[in-house]
Amino acid sequence: MKKIIYLIAATLLLAGCEKQIDFRGEESSPVVVLMSKPEVDSAVAVRLTYSRFFLSASNSFRVISNADVRLSANGTEYVGLFDGENYTFGYTAHEGDNLSLAVRMRNGGEDTLVTATTKVPYKAGVNVVSFENRELRFKLSDRGGERNYYRVSVKKVDTTFSVSVYNEETHEYDKVDTLIVTEEGAYFTCKDVVLTENLTETELDVDLGGSDTYYRELLFTDETFDGREYEVKLGSLDGDVYYWEKGGYGEESVTYYYLEVESLTRDEYLYILSIMKQNSSDFFMTEPVQVQCNVENGIGLFAAKARTEVYVGKIEDDGTWK
Repeated sequence: MKKIIYLIAATLLLAGCEKQIDFRGEESSPVVVLMSKPEVDSAVAVRLTYSRFFLSASNSFRVISNADVRLSANGTEYVGLFDGENYTFGYTAHEGDNLSLAVRMRNGGEDTLVTATTKVPYKAGVNVVSFENRELRFKLSDRGGERNYYRVSVKKVDTTFSVSVYNEETHEYDKVDTLIVTEEGAYFTCKDVVLTENLTETELDVDLGGSDTYYRELLFTDETFDGREYEVKLGSLDGDVYYWEKGGYGEESVTYYYLEVESLTRDEYLYILSIMKQNSSDFFMTEPVQVQCNVENGIGLFAAKARTEVYVGKIEDDGTWK
């Protein structure tokens, strides 16, 4: 009780000391922001904007549309064309490609050269072992002799073929034949500390009657299994939330599950970690987090990735896993 009283008193004291202070520092000049995440077998797009002062009243970032953007892939150069939003190239990313970007433009009356490099990772080898009773087991084949970075998630696609709609005249529910498709990430548990040590806890917003921690993705390296096959087990897929979502909503529903394994560059791995730390630091007294950046003479991220997606199974409307 004393602790509660002290906390209330401290809160009132801070509230009473509130004071508006004018910013007396110098407003920094806009910096070029480059964002591009090439993916294997997909076209490359680059977005260029100017940074925004943190006290600016604007909620948008000014897009750069007049830059000279060149992409080099294994020594072959491609010229970027602005499509109203991004710069695109006549190039599709391939595993193992070495990519570099060079952006030339006028910024603040001066010629500016912004550069960045990345190497396209190789797709991960994935072999599904089993998928039953809300548990997914698979083996990840790692390329040896190099540090590899991975992100694992499970995508679920809900398909409902008929729904019940309330009829205000009859005060009954009428069955309407339709097709509703929704896609989102599935929750799961994982007890392997090698795979979860980097993650902050993300609890389901429903009471599952236990103390398990649920995740929507795993982020890890191959430091402990370099060059070997590593078995991953994801449990309690979506917990019991699946049945609560379906209850009283639709009939003849089927949910399809897909395993997604992304091979990342070191830069994107560190970028995701820094964003996670930033999002978890919600206390105003916490020191700022330095977000990972690999862009020279600017800020942003140029990082390629390779995605492996594998269909693992489905769950019928009656709860049967197949």
